[in-house]
Amino acid sequence: MLNVPSDDLVASWERTRGHLARAWVELPAGDEGEMQVYVEYLDQNELGLAMETLAESRKTRVAGRHFWLALADAADEMKLSQEAGQYRTRAQKD
Repeated sequence: MLNVPSDDLVASWERTRGHLARAWVELPAGDEGEMQVYVEYLDQNELGLAMETLAESRKTRVAGRHFWLALADAADEMKLSQEAGQYRTRAQKD
């Protein structure tokens, strides 16, 4: 039997993807390899790993307040409260 995700879950994934997209556009241009990894995770619906990839990309790029707030929104949507708090704290510093 095929396990079909609920409409609520699919909607949550789409909201998370929107938050991640907001974060991505806030990053200045950089390593194409990072983008490939990020897109691969999105394609596999590995949204948590996509989020982590974006957070790690800030080591090589300058990420501002809106970037961190978008990641916090994504973490909130995925019910990752510890990560959301860390990203909100980071947003206050930038």
